[in-house]
Amino acid sequence: MKENFEKIIEYAKDIKVLYVEDNEDTRENAVSILSKMFPYMQVAVDGEDALNNYEKNGADLLITDLEMPKMSGLELIKKLKDKDEELAVLITSAYDDNDYLSRAISLGVDGYIVKPIMFEPFLELLVKTTKNIVMREENRLYKESLEKQVAVEIAKREEKERLLMQQTKMAAMGDMIDAIAHQWKQPLNAISMYMDLLHGDALDKGHLDHIEIKHCQDDVDEQIEHLLNTLNEFRTFFKTDKETKLFSMAELIDSVLVLMKDELIVNKIETEVVVCEDDTMPGSANELKHLIINLINNAKDAFNEKDIKKRKLIFRVTKDKNLVLEVEDNAGGIERSIIEDIFKPRMSTKSESKGSGIGLYISQQIVEKHHGEIWAENSLDGAKFLATFPLV
Repeated sequence: MKENFEKIIEYAKDIKVLYVEDNEDTRENAVSILSKMFPYMQVAVDGEDALNNYEKNGADLLITDLEMPKMSGLELIKKLKDKDEELAVLITSAYDDNDYLSRAISLGVDGYIVKPIMFEPFLELLVKTTKNIVMREENRLYKESLEKQVAVEIAKREEKERLLMQQTKMAAMGDMIDAIAHQWKQPLNAISMYMDLLHGDALDKGHLDHIEIKHCQDDVDEQIEHLLNTLNEFRTFFKTDKETKLFSMAELIDSVLVLMKDELIVNKIETEVVVCEDDTMPGSANELKHLIINLINNAKDAFNEKDIKKRKLIFRVTKDKNLVLEVEDNAGGIERSIIEDIFKPRMSTKSESKGSGIGLYISQQIVEKHHGEIWAENSLDGAKFLATFPLV
């Protein structure tokens, strides 16, 4: 008995008890015992009084009689359980009524005490109930702690991904500026030559007729149009589309190939684009341009790393339930030991000076943002990257 009494005192130090009894003598006797074990204890004389008390002070454990005026114990239990389904409940009654017991069990009571209360069984029930309350609270706190840790880790991961995306965009911007410089070099040289011709000796000496002058003007206009198209592509490339729109995957591929035209020529890479009749899909076209350019750069690096002489890059777009983009090269393929890991951040087959391994990771993030999937597999002569996108 003493051991049980001490256990209750240990468990009950932070437990709020609400004791409800309409019989004054029974109430006084029970309170004289319970107050020695529970430092936080409230007493009510009937169901309505108990409900008002709970609203003001709350409770972790309800000990209530069943037969009471104004509001029965069962009504009180139901009202309080609606407010807190975790509330522990012990009921006391002088009647061993099966109907009452079954209804009480359905409400989720933790124990039943028959009056007159036998002290030792009552203590054993209190030990069990208070221990369960303490364990439940510890589990709640542990769960909250885990949820906070998970939230912190998710926030850290999202911040890392945001920084990685920003770094990739900055690196891509540098690559694109180089690509623009390459593409502008040739038309600017051509315009310079035409201007020299028009302002030089050939014009002064009458060596150029009106037809040839018109031809020069048309060529200059064509070169200027090329410069403007390139600039426009560059200006829109890094803009984030705020709304999902339908766009053509073929047009998206073509716009990237325009931007990277000279880069592909310098690296002697032939390209082929094969598309289905309807190649439209919903999404952010500008974000998916990052995917295309990352895959092109990945193939370019593979060609140079393996010193491939005849280089070809094929884009295929097919459509069934999903839109499927395939990008296939003939650069010899990916080692089997790493093919499952190539989309992991900082995973690279190249030396540190030649690549960070972030491009394919960002490509995966872009595809997944569009609710799609991306994977790689080896083909006969090289590697094939496949990305699928839902059409709704």
